[in-house]
Amino acid sequence: NSTTCNTCRLDFETVASQREHFKTDWHRLNGKLKLKGKPPMTETEANAYFNAQGNETESLSGSGTEESEGEDEFVEEDSGKEKLAHSEFVRIKVRSDGMENDNEHIVIRALGASVLNSNATAYDYSVLDSTRPWIIILYAAGHFAAVVYRGEKVVTSATVHRYVVRQKQGGSQSAKDNSGKKAKSAGATLRRYNEQMLEKEVKTLIFSWASHIKTCSRVFISIPKRSRSLLFQNPKVLSSSDERIRRIPFAIRRPTVNEASRTLKKLSLVSIAELQTVITDTKPSNTPVNTDIKSSEIKLLETQKVRSLDSPVHDIPKQTKRVDERMVAFIELCANCDLDAAAAFLRKHGSEVLFLSDENGATALHFAAEQDNTFLINLFLESGSSPEIPDYRGRVAYQLCKKKEGRDCFRYFMGRNPDMWNYSKASIPSALTEENERERKEKAKAKKKRQAQKRKENKQKAKIEAEAAEKAAKAKAEAEEASAPRCSNCEEKLTGNPSLWFHRMDYKYCSNQCVQTHRRFLSAQAAQNRLASKKSW
Repeated sequence: NSTTCNTCRLDFETVASQREHFKTDWHRLNGKLKLKGKPPMTETEANAYFNAQGNETESLSGSGTEESEGEDEFVEEDSGKEKLAHSEFVRIKVRSDGMENDNEHIVIRALGASVLNSNATAYDYSVLDSTRPWIIILYAAGHFAAVVYRGEKVVTSATVHRYVVRQKQGGSQSAKDNSGKKAKSAGATLRRYNEQMLEKEVKTLIFSWASHIKTCSRVFISIPKRSRSLLFQNPKVLSSSDERIRRIPFAIRRPTVNEASRTLKKLSLVSIAELQTVITDTKPSNTPVNTDIKSSEIKLLETQKVRSLDSPVHDIPKQTKRVDERMVAFIELCANCDLDAAAAFLRKHGSEVLFLSDENGATALHFAAEQDNTFLINLFLESGSSPEIPDYRGRVAYQLCKKKEGRDCFRYFMGRNPDMWNYSKASIPSALTEENERERKEKAKAKKKRQAQKRKENKQKAKIEAEAAEKAAKAKAEAEEASAPRCSNCEEKLTGNPSLWFHRMDYKYCSNQCVQTHRRFLSAQAAQNRLASKKSW
Protein backbone atom coordinates (compact mmCIF):
# COMPACT_ATOMS: atom_id res chain seq x y z
CA ASN A 1 0.00 0.00 0.00
CA SER A 2 0.96 3.68 0.06
CA THR A 3 2.52 3.41 3.55
CA THR A 4 5.14 0.84 2.56
CA CYS A 5 8.90 1.25 2.12
CA ASN A 6 9.90 -1.11 -0.69
CA THR A 7 13.57 -0.38 -0.05
CA CYS A 8 13.63 -1.47 3.60
CA ARG A 9 10.62 -3.81 3.23
CA LEU A 10 8.60 -2.21 6.04
CA ASP A 11 4.95 -1.30 6.57
CA PHE A 12 3.84 1.79 8.48
CA GLU A 13 0.59 2.68 10.18
CA THR A 14 0.65 6.34 9.19
CA VAL A 15 2.11 8.46 6.41
CA ALA A 16 3.88 10.62 9.01
CA SER A 17 5.85 7.66 10.37
CA GLN A 18 6.70 6.65 6.78
CA ARG A 19 8.08 10.12 6.04
CA GLU A 20 10.14 10.09 9.23
CA HIS A 21 11.59 6.73 8.16
CA PHE A 22 12.61 8.18 4.77
CA LYS A 23 14.80 10.73 6.62
CA THR A 24 16.77 8.13 8.57
CA ASP A 25 20.32 7.03 7.78
CA TRP A 26 19.07 3.44 7.77
CA HIS A 27 16.78 4.12 4.77
CA ARG A 28 19.53 6.03 2.94
CA LEU A 29 21.98 3.18 3.49
CA ASN A 30 19.50 0.64 2.11
CA GLY A 31 18.86 2.92 -0.86
CA LYS A 32 22.57 2.82 -1.72
CA LEU A 33 22.66 -0.94 -1.27
CA LYS A 34 19.68 -1.28 -3.61
CA LEU A 35 21.46 0.72 -6.31
CA LYS A 36 24.41 -1.67 -6.01
CA GLY A 37 22.10 -4.70 -6.30
CA LYS A 38 22.68 -5.80 -2.70
CA PRO A 39 20.01 -6.93 -0.20
CA PRO A 40 18.84 -4.38 2.38
CA MET A 41 20.02 -4.38 5.99
CA THR A 42 17.77 -4.72 8.99
CA GLU A 43 17.74 -1.93 11.55
CA THR A 44 19.99 -3.94 13.88
CA GLU A 45 22.50 -4.63 11.09
CA ALA A 46 22.46 -0.97 10.05
CA ASN A 47 23.13 0.20 13.62
CA ALA A 48 26.02 -2.22 13.87
CA TYR A 49 27.38 -0.92 10.57
CA PHE A 50 27.13 2.70 11.73
CA ASN A 51 28.83 1.88 15.03
CA ALA A 52 31.63 0.16 13.14
CA GLN A 53 32.04 3.25 10.98
CA GLY A 54 32.22 5.47 14.04
CA ASN A 55 28.87 7.09 13.17
CA GLU A 56 30.55 8.86 10.27
CA THR A 57 27.65 8.29 7.93
CA GLU A 58 27.43 10.40 4.84
CA SER A 59 24.61 12.82 4.10
CA LEU A 60 22.82 12.62 0.78
CA SER A 61 22.31 16.38 0.78
CA GLY A 62 26.02 17.02 1.24
CA SER A 63 25.51 18.95 4.51
CA GLY A 64 26.57 16.07 6.75
CA THR A 65 29.94 14.54 7.35
CA GLU A 66 32.07 13.35 4.50
CA GLU A 67 32.82 9.76 3.58
CA SER A 68 35.30 7.94 5.73
CA GLU A 69 38.86 8.49 4.70
CA GLY A 70 39.39 4.85 3.93
CA GLU A 71 36.55 4.31 1.47
CA ASP A 72 38.61 4.82 -1.65
CA GLU A 73 42.02 4.20 -0.12
CA PHE A 74 42.89 1.04 -1.99
CA VAL A 75 46.63 1.34 -1.38
CA GLU A 76 47.08 0.18 2.24
CA GLU A 77 49.73 -1.86 3.96
CA ASP A 78 48.79 -5.50 4.55
CA SER A 79 50.09 -8.92 3.73
CA GLY A 80 48.06 -9.18 0.51
CA LYS A 81 49.63 -6.14 -1.15
CA GLU A 82 53.17 -5.30 -2.10
CA LYS A 83 55.01 -2.27 -3.41
CA LEU A 84 56.80 -2.94 -6.67
CA ALA A 85 60.48 -2.07 -6.65
CA HIS A 86 61.34 1.24 -8.39
CA SER A 87 57.70 1.69 -9.39
CA GLU A 88 54.81 3.95 -8.47
CA PHE A 89 52.30 1.10 -8.76
CA VAL A 90 50.96 -1.11 -6.01
CA ARG A 91 50.10 -4.66 -7.00
CA ILE A 92 47.25 -6.23 -5.04
CA LYS A 93 47.24 -10.00 -5.25
CA VAL A 94 43.74 -11.50 -5.09
CA ARG A 95 43.58 -15.19 -4.18
CA SER A 96 40.32 -16.86 -5.04
CA ASP A 97 40.98 -19.92 -2.85
CA GLY A 98 43.31 -18.36 -0.33
CA MET A 99 46.30 -20.24 -1.74
CA GLU A 100 46.97 -19.58 -5.41
CA ASN A 101 47.41 -16.20 -7.12
CA ASP A 102 44.75 -16.71 -9.79
CA ASN A 103 44.35 -13.02 -10.61
CA GLU A 104 46.21 -9.82 -10.02
CA HIS A 105 44.52 -6.43 -9.88
CA ILE A 106 46.44 -3.18 -10.21
CA VAL A 107 45.24 -0.03 -8.45
CA ILE A 108 46.84 3.29 -9.36
CA ARG A 109 46.66 6.16 -6.89
CA ALA A 110 46.82 8.83 -9.58
CA LEU A 111 47.58 11.79 -7.33
CA GLY A 112 49.35 9.93 -4.54
CA ALA A 113 52.71 11.10 -3.31
CA SER A 114 54.51 8.19 -4.96
CA VAL A 115 53.12 9.15 -8.37
CA LEU A 116 53.63 12.88 -8.01
CA ASN A 117 57.25 12.51 -6.93
CA SER A 118 58.12 9.78 -9.43
CA ASN A 119 60.51 10.24 -12.33
CA ALA A 120 59.41 7.07 -14.12
CA THR A 121 58.65 7.41 -17.82
CA ALA A 122 57.48 3.91 -18.63
CA TYR A 123 53.85 5.02 -18.69
CA ASP A 124 51.93 8.04 -19.88
CA TYR A 125 51.29 10.44 -16.96
CA SER A 126 50.52 13.60 -18.92
CA VAL A 127 46.99 13.68 -17.57
CA LEU A 128 48.29 13.36 -13.98
CA ASP A 129 50.92 16.09 -14.29
CA SER A 130 51.23 17.73 -10.85
CA THR A 131 52.99 20.84 -12.16
CA ARG A 132 49.77 22.14 -13.71
CA PRO A 133 46.73 22.57 -11.47
CA TRP A 134 43.25 21.19 -11.81
CA ILE A 135 40.14 23.28 -11.18
CA ILE A 136 36.92 21.72 -9.93
CA ILE A 137 33.73 23.80 -10.19
CA LEU A 138 30.46 22.56 -8.68
CA TYR A 139 27.04 24.23 -8.78
CA ALA A 140 23.56 23.11 -7.78
CA ALA A 141 20.48 24.91 -6.46
CA GLY A 142 22.17 28.16 -5.53
CA HIS A 143 25.28 26.51 -4.04
CA PHE A 144 28.54 27.24 -5.88
CA ALA A 145 31.98 25.90 -4.99
CA ALA A 146 35.25 26.21 -6.90
CA VAL A 147 38.65 24.85 -5.85
CA VAL A 148 42.09 24.98 -7.47
CA TYR A 149 44.23 21.89 -6.78
CA ARG A 150 47.90 21.30 -7.39
CA GLY A 151 48.16 17.58 -6.88
CA GLU A 152 46.21 16.95 -3.69
CA LYS A 153 46.99 20.38 -2.23
CA VAL A 154 44.36 23.11 -2.26
CA VAL A 155 45.81 26.26 -3.83
CA THR A 156 42.72 28.41 -3.38
CA SER A 157 38.99 27.92 -2.97
CA ALA A 158 35.76 29.92 -2.95
CA THR A 159 32.11 29.23 -2.21
CA VAL A 160 28.93 31.19 -2.86
CA HIS A 161 25.55 30.28 -1.41
CA ARG A 162 22.33 32.07 -2.32
CA TYR A 163 18.66 31.30 -1.81
CA VAL A 164 17.35 30.90 -5.38
CA VAL A 165 15.27 27.68 -5.33
CA ARG A 166 11.52 27.83 -4.72
CA GLN A 167 10.73 26.04 -1.48
CA LYS A 168 8.67 22.82 -1.73
CA GLN A 169 8.21 23.39 -5.49
CA GLY A 170 11.77 23.26 -6.79
CA GLY A 171 13.21 25.03 -9.80
CA SER A 172 14.75 28.48 -9.97
CA GLN A 173 12.71 31.65 -9.88
CA SER A 174 13.90 32.68 -13.34
CA ALA A 175 12.63 29.39 -14.80
CA LYS A 176 9.25 30.02 -13.19
CA ASP A 177 9.19 33.59 -14.56
CA ASN A 178 10.05 32.36 -18.06
CA SER A 179 7.03 30.06 -17.96
CA GLY A 180 4.79 33.15 -18.10
CA LYS A 181 3.66 33.20 -14.46
CA LYS A 182 5.65 35.93 -12.76
CA ALA A 183 4.99 35.97 -9.03
CA LYS A 184 5.00 39.24 -7.08
CA SER A 185 5.58 37.87 -3.59
CA ALA A 186 8.39 38.95 -1.28
CA GLY A 187 10.04 35.53 -1.60
CA ALA A 188 10.02 35.69 -5.40
CA THR A 189 11.54 39.17 -5.31
CA LEU A 190 14.25 37.95 -2.93
CA ARG A 191 15.07 34.97 -5.16
CA ARG A 192 15.35 37.21 -8.24
CA TYR A 193 17.74 39.49 -6.38
CA ASN A 194 19.80 36.52 -5.16
CA GLU A 195 20.06 35.15 -8.71
CA GLN A 196 21.45 38.49 -9.89
CA MET A 197 23.91 38.65 -6.99
CA LEU A 198 24.98 35.03 -7.55
CA GLU A 199 25.65 35.75 -11.22
CA LYS A 200 27.64 38.86 -10.30
CA GLU A 201 29.70 37.11 -7.60
CA VAL A 202 30.54 34.13 -9.83
CA LYS A 203 31.53 36.46 -12.67
CA THR A 204 33.84 38.38 -10.32
CA LEU A 205 35.34 35.13 -9.01
CA ILE A 206 36.01 33.69 -12.47
CA PHE A 207 37.65 36.96 -13.54
CA SER A 208 39.85 37.01 -10.43
CA TRP A 209 40.95 33.43 -11.18
CA ALA A 210 42.06 34.26 -14.71
CA SER A 211 45.68 33.35 -13.96
CA HIS A 212 44.72 29.97 -12.44
CA ILE A 213 42.41 29.16 -15.34
CA LYS A 214 45.07 30.09 -17.88
CA THR A 215 47.69 27.75 -16.36
CA CYS A 216 45.48 24.81 -15.39
CA SER A 217 45.46 21.58 -17.38
CA ARG A 218 41.85 20.57 -16.69
CA VAL A 219 38.61 22.25 -15.57
CA PHE A 220 36.10 19.75 -14.21
CA ILE A 221 32.55 21.06 -13.93
CA SER A 222 29.28 19.76 -12.54
CA ILE A 223 26.51 22.22 -13.32
CA PRO A 224 23.02 21.88 -14.85
CA LYS A 225 22.78 22.72 -18.55
CA ARG A 226 20.35 25.58 -17.97
CA SER A 227 22.82 27.19 -15.54
CA ARG A 228 26.06 26.76 -17.51
CA SER A 229 25.89 30.34 -18.77
CA LEU A 230 26.79 31.24 -15.17
CA LEU A 231 30.37 30.06 -15.80
CA PHE A 232 30.88 31.46 -19.28
CA GLN A 233 29.95 35.11 -18.76
CA ASN A 234 33.46 36.18 -19.79
CA PRO A 235 34.57 34.05 -22.79
CA LYS A 236 38.03 35.62 -22.71
CA VAL A 237 38.69 33.99 -19.33
CA LEU A 238 36.66 30.77 -19.62
CA SER A 239 34.79 29.70 -22.74
CA SER A 240 32.36 26.83 -23.20
CA SER A 241 34.43 25.67 -26.18
CA ASP A 242 37.61 25.34 -24.09
CA GLU A 243 39.07 21.88 -24.72
CA ARG A 244 40.26 21.61 -21.11
CA ILE A 245 36.71 21.51 -19.75
CA ARG A 246 35.49 18.08 -18.65
CA ARG A 247 32.09 17.14 -17.26
CA ILE A 248 32.17 15.26 -13.95
CA PRO A 249 30.68 11.86 -14.87
CA PHE A 250 28.96 11.08 -11.56
CA ALA A 251 26.46 12.66 -9.20
CA ILE A 252 27.64 15.12 -6.56
CA ARG A 253 26.22 16.23 -3.26
CA ARG A 254 25.73 19.82 -2.13
CA PRO A 255 28.66 21.83 -3.56
CA THR A 256 31.21 22.57 -0.84
CA VAL A 257 35.00 22.53 -0.60
CA ASN A 258 34.85 19.12 1.09
CA GLU A 259 32.66 17.80 -1.71
CA ALA A 260 35.17 19.12 -4.26
CA SER A 261 37.92 17.22 -2.42
CA ARG A 262 35.83 14.05 -2.49
CA THR A 263 35.25 14.61 -6.20
CA LEU A 264 38.99 15.01 -6.77
CA LYS A 265 39.62 11.71 -5.02
CA LYS A 266 37.16 9.89 -7.28
CA LEU A 267 38.48 11.58 -10.43
CA SER A 268 42.10 10.80 -9.60
CA LEU A 269 41.67 7.10 -8.85
CA VAL A 270 41.83 4.39 -11.51
CA SER A 271 40.48 1.01 -10.46
CA ILE A 272 41.06 -1.95 -12.76
CA ALA A 273 39.15 -5.15 -12.06
CA GLU A 274 38.53 -8.37 -13.91
CA LEU A 275 35.28 -8.57 -15.88
CA GLN A 276 32.68 -10.69 -14.14
CA THR A 277 29.82 -12.55 -15.78
CA VAL A 278 26.54 -10.66 -15.56
CA ILE A 279 23.27 -12.60 -15.82
CA THR A 280 20.68 -10.43 -17.52
CA ASP A 281 17.92 -12.90 -18.45
CA THR A 282 15.68 -14.81 -16.05
CA LYS A 283 15.11 -17.53 -18.66
CA PRO A 284 17.68 -19.37 -20.73
CA SER A 285 18.17 -17.98 -24.20
CA ASN A 286 19.65 -19.46 -27.36
CA THR A 287 21.21 -16.13 -28.26
CA PRO A 288 25.00 -16.53 -28.58
CA VAL A 289 27.00 -14.48 -26.10
CA ASN A 290 29.94 -12.46 -27.34
CA THR A 291 32.74 -13.01 -24.83
CA ASP A 292 35.53 -11.78 -27.08
CA ILE A 293 36.46 -8.46 -25.49
CA LYS A 294 38.88 -6.64 -27.73
CA SER A 295 39.36 -3.43 -25.69
CA SER A 296 42.89 -3.10 -24.31
CA GLU A 297 42.61 0.39 -22.92
CA ILE A 298 40.46 1.90 -20.21
CA LYS A 299 38.78 5.25 -20.54
CA LEU A 300 39.93 7.77 -17.94
CA LEU A 301 37.64 10.73 -17.25
CA GLU A 302 35.80 10.10 -20.54
CA THR A 303 38.55 11.54 -22.74
CA GLN A 304 42.04 10.51 -21.57
CA LYS A 305 43.52 7.02 -22.07
CA VAL A 306 46.43 5.40 -20.28
CA ARG A 307 48.55 2.64 -21.74
CA SER A 308 47.64 -0.92 -20.87
CA LEU A 309 49.64 -2.61 -18.11
CA ASP A 310 51.45 -5.93 -18.36
CA SER A 311 48.37 -7.78 -17.10
CA PRO A 312 45.33 -7.73 -19.41
CA VAL A 313 42.84 -4.93 -18.77
CA HIS A 314 39.28 -4.96 -20.08
CA ASP A 315 36.44 -2.51 -20.25
CA ILE A 316 33.05 -3.71 -19.07
CA PRO A 317 31.17 -3.76 -22.36
CA LYS A 318 27.85 -1.99 -22.72
CA GLN A 319 26.56 -4.88 -24.81
CA THR A 320 27.69 -8.39 -23.91
CA LYS A 321 25.45 -10.28 -26.28
CA ARG A 322 24.04 -9.94 -29.75
CA VAL A 323 20.51 -8.56 -29.93
CA ASP A 324 18.14 -11.21 -31.28
CA GLU A 325 16.65 -10.35 -34.68
CA ARG A 326 13.22 -11.33 -33.40
CA MET A 327 13.53 -8.69 -30.70
CA VAL A 328 14.36 -6.03 -33.29
CA ALA A 329 11.42 -6.99 -35.50
CA PHE A 330 9.03 -7.19 -32.55
CA ILE A 331 9.98 -3.77 -31.18
CA GLU A 332 9.68 -2.27 -34.67
CA LEU A 333 6.09 -3.51 -34.91
CA CYS A 334 5.31 -2.06 -31.49
CA ALA A 335 6.95 1.27 -32.36
CA ASN A 336 4.84 1.54 -35.53
CA CYS A 337 1.70 0.96 -33.40
CA ASP A 338 0.85 -2.06 -35.55
CA LEU A 339 -0.85 -3.74 -32.60
CA ASP A 340 -2.56 -6.53 -34.55
CA ALA A 341 0.71 -7.50 -36.21
CA ALA A 342 2.50 -7.39 -32.85
CA ALA A 343 -0.10 -9.71 -31.32
CA ALA A 344 0.20 -12.08 -34.30
CA PHE A 345 4.01 -12.03 -34.02
CA LEU A 346 3.72 -12.92 -30.34
CA ARG A 347 1.38 -15.84 -31.06
CA LYS A 348 3.74 -17.12 -33.76
CA HIS A 349 7.01 -16.98 -31.81
CA GLY A 350 5.65 -17.66 -28.33
CA SER A 351 6.37 -15.96 -25.02
CA GLU A 352 10.12 -16.47 -25.42
CA VAL A 353 10.33 -13.22 -27.36
CA LEU A 354 9.10 -11.37 -24.26
CA PHE A 355 12.27 -12.32 -22.39
CA LEU A 356 14.67 -11.07 -25.07
CA SER A 357 16.42 -7.77 -24.37
CA ASP A 358 18.02 -5.07 -26.47
CA GLU A 359 21.46 -3.49 -26.08
CA ASN A 360 20.24 -1.59 -23.00
CA GLY A 361 18.84 -4.68 -21.30
CA ALA A 362 15.25 -3.54 -21.92
CA THR A 363 12.54 -6.06 -22.74
CA ALA A 364 9.40 -5.54 -24.79
CA LEU A 365 7.53 -4.79 -21.56
CA HIS A 366 9.99 -1.96 -20.85
CA PHE A 367 9.25 -0.50 -24.27
CA ALA A 368 5.47 -0.73 -23.82
CA ALA A 369 5.66 0.83 -20.35
CA GLU A 370 7.84 3.69 -21.56
CA GLN A 371 5.28 4.42 -24.30
CA ASP A 372 2.37 4.07 -21.80
CA ASN A 373 0.71 1.74 -24.33
CA THR A 374 -1.98 0.09 -22.20
CA PHE A 375 -2.88 -2.45 -24.91
CA LEU A 376 0.70 -3.76 -25.18
CA ILE A 377 1.26 -3.71 -21.42
CA ASN A 378 -1.82 -5.86 -20.83
CA LEU A 379 -0.94 -8.13 -23.78
CA PHE A 380 2.64 -8.73 -22.58
CA LEU A 381 1.68 -9.26 -18.94
CA GLU A 382 -1.09 -11.70 -19.81
CA SER A 383 1.33 -13.52 -22.14
CA GLY A 384 3.77 -14.14 -19.29
CA SER A 385 6.22 -11.23 -19.47
CA SER A 386 7.94 -10.68 -16.13
CA PRO A 387 7.64 -7.22 -14.55
CA GLU A 388 10.60 -8.07 -12.29
CA ILE A 389 13.30 -7.92 -14.99
CA PRO A 390 15.42 -4.75 -14.73
CA ASP A 391 17.35 -3.14 -17.55
CA TYR A 392 21.06 -2.37 -17.34
CA ARG A 393 20.25 0.76 -15.32
CA GLY A 394 18.31 -1.25 -12.75
CA ARG A 395 14.88 0.05 -13.80
CA VAL A 396 11.89 -2.28 -13.93
CA ALA A 397 9.07 -1.69 -16.40
CA TYR A 398 6.67 -0.10 -13.87
CA GLN A 399 9.17 2.67 -13.15
CA LEU A 400 9.20 3.72 -16.81
CA CYS A 401 5.48 4.56 -16.95
CA LYS A 402 4.88 8.31 -17.20
CA LYS A 403 1.09 8.31 -16.89
CA LYS A 404 -1.38 6.91 -14.40
CA GLU A 405 -3.08 4.76 -17.06
CA GLY A 406 0.11 2.81 -17.72
CA ARG A 407 0.81 2.25 -14.02
CA ASP A 408 -2.77 1.14 -13.41
CA CYS A 409 -2.31 -1.67 -15.95
CA PHE A 410 0.35 -3.20 -13.71
CA ARG A 411 -1.77 -2.68 -10.59
CA TYR A 412 -4.84 -4.28 -12.22
CA PHE A 413 -2.71 -7.25 -13.27
CA MET A 414 -1.43 -7.55 -9.70
CA GLY A 415 -5.03 -7.57 -8.45
CA ARG A 416 -5.95 -10.35 -10.88
CA ASN A 417 -2.78 -12.40 -10.25
CA PRO A 418 -1.60 -11.63 -6.70
CA ASP A 419 0.82 -14.58 -6.44
CA MET A 420 2.24 -14.72 -9.96
CA TRP A 421 5.29 -12.45 -9.45
CA ASN A 422 7.27 -10.80 -6.68
CA TYR A 423 5.56 -7.43 -7.04
CA SER A 424 7.75 -5.84 -4.39
CA LYS A 425 10.75 -6.56 -6.61
CA ALA A 426 8.78 -5.18 -9.56
CA SER A 427 8.21 -1.92 -7.59
CA ILE A 428 4.42 -2.20 -8.01
CA PRO A 429 3.08 -0.55 -4.82
CA SER A 430 -0.38 -2.09 -4.45
CA ALA A 431 -3.05 -4.08 -6.25
CA LEU A 432 -5.99 -2.50 -8.02
CA THR A 433 -9.29 -4.26 -8.73
CA GLU A 434 -12.47 -3.29 -10.52
CA GLU A 435 -14.26 -3.09 -7.19
CA ASN A 436 -11.61 -0.81 -5.71
CA GLU A 437 -11.71 1.41 -8.77
CA ARG A 438 -15.51 1.54 -8.65
CA GLU A 439 -15.41 2.52 -4.97
CA ARG A 440 -12.80 5.15 -5.72
CA LYS A 441 -14.92 6.61 -8.52
CA GLU A 442 -18.01 6.62 -6.28
CA LYS A 443 -16.09 8.40 -3.55
CA ALA A 444 -14.74 10.91 -6.07
CA LYS A 445 -18.25 11.46 -7.44
CA ALA A 446 -19.68 11.96 -3.93
CA LYS A 447 -16.85 14.32 -3.08
CA LYS A 448 -17.45 16.29 -6.26
CA LYS A 449 -21.17 16.50 -5.43
CA ARG A 450 -20.42 17.74 -1.91
CA GLN A 451 -18.04 20.34 -3.26
CA ALA A 452 -20.65 21.54 -5.79
CA GLN A 453 -23.28 21.78 -3.03
CA LYS A 454 -20.86 23.67 -0.82
CA ARG A 455 -20.03 26.09 -3.64
CA LYS A 456 -23.76 26.64 -4.20
CA GLU A 457 -24.32 27.32 -0.50
CA ASN A 458 -21.36 29.67 -0.35
CA LYS A 459 -22.64 31.52 -3.41
CA GLN A 460 -26.12 31.87 -1.87
CA LYS A 461 -24.61 33.00 1.42
CA ALA A 462 -22.42 35.57 -0.34
CA LYS A 463 -25.47 36.88 -2.23
CA ILE A 464 -27.45 37.33 1.00
CA GLU A 465 -24.51 39.05 2.68
CA ALA A 466 -24.08 41.37 -0.31
CA GLU A 467 -27.77 42.33 -0.24
CA ALA A 468 -27.62 42.98 3.50
CA ALA A 469 -24.50 45.09 3.09
CA GLU A 470 -26.16 47.08 0.31
CA LYS A 471 -29.24 47.75 2.46
CA ALA A 472 -27.08 48.81 5.40
CA ALA A 473 -25.07 51.17 3.22
CA LYS A 474 -28.26 52.70 1.80
CA ALA A 475 -29.76 53.20 5.28
CA LYS A 476 -26.55 54.79 6.50
CA ALA A 477 -26.50 57.17 3.54
CA GLU A 478 -30.12 58.16 4.18
CA ALA A 479 -29.41 58.76 7.86
CA GLU A 480 -26.38 60.88 7.06
CA GLU A 481 -28.40 62.86 4.54
CA ALA A 482 -31.20 63.43 7.05
CA SER A 483 -28.80 64.69 9.69
CA ALA A 484 -26.66 66.70 7.27
CA PRO A 485 -26.41 70.49 7.92
CA ARG A 486 -27.90 72.99 5.50
CA CYS A 487 -26.43 76.01 3.72
CA SER A 488 -27.06 79.16 5.79
CA ASN A 489 -28.04 81.03 2.64
CA CYS A 490 -29.91 78.71 0.23
CA GLU A 491 -30.95 76.00 2.72
CA GLU A 492 -29.47 73.24 0.53
CA LYS A 493 -28.10 70.17 2.38
CA LEU A 494 -24.36 70.11 2.72
CA THR A 495 -22.98 66.71 1.66
CA GLY A 496 -19.54 65.33 0.96
CA ASN A 497 -16.30 66.22 2.67
CA PRO A 498 -16.84 68.95 5.36
CA SER A 499 -13.42 70.43 4.53
CA LEU A 500 -14.85 71.50 1.17
CA TRP A 501 -17.65 73.54 2.73
CA PHE A 502 -17.39 77.32 3.10
CA HIS A 503 -17.33 78.78 6.61
CA ARG A 504 -17.88 82.34 7.88
CA MET A 505 -18.21 82.94 11.59
CA ASP A 506 -20.65 80.22 12.74
CA TYR A 507 -22.29 79.87 9.35
CA LYS A 508 -21.77 77.15 6.71
CA TYR A 509 -22.27 77.60 2.97
CA CYS A 510 -22.35 75.42 -0.11
CA SER A 511 -20.57 77.98 -2.34
CA ASN A 512 -18.68 81.26 -2.26
CA GLN A 513 -21.64 83.01 -3.88
CA CYS A 514 -23.82 82.01 -0.93
CA VAL A 515 -21.15 83.41 1.40
CA GLN A 516 -21.24 86.83 -0.28
CA THR A 517 -25.03 86.90 -0.58
CA HIS A 518 -25.51 85.98 3.07
CA ARG A 519 -22.88 88.52 4.16
CA ARG A 520 -24.72 91.33 2.33
CA PHE A 521 -28.00 90.12 3.82
CA LEU A 522 -26.59 90.20 7.33
CA SER A 523 -25.05 93.65 6.75
CA ALA A 524 -28.35 95.03 5.50
CA GLN A 525 -30.21 93.48 8.40
CA ALA A 526 -27.75 94.99 10.87
CA ALA A 527 -28.15 98.44 9.27
CA GLN A 528 -31.94 98.24 9.54
CA ASN A 529 -31.69 97.23 13.18
CA ARG A 530 -29.47 100.27 13.93
CA LEU A 531 -31.85 102.62 12.14
CA ALA A 532 -34.86 101.22 14.00
CA SER A 533 -33.13 101.65 17.34
CA LYS A 534 -32.35 105.34 16.62
CA LYS A 535 -36.00 106.07 15.76
CA SER A 536 -37.10 104.50 18.99
CA TRP A 537 -34.92 106.96 20.90
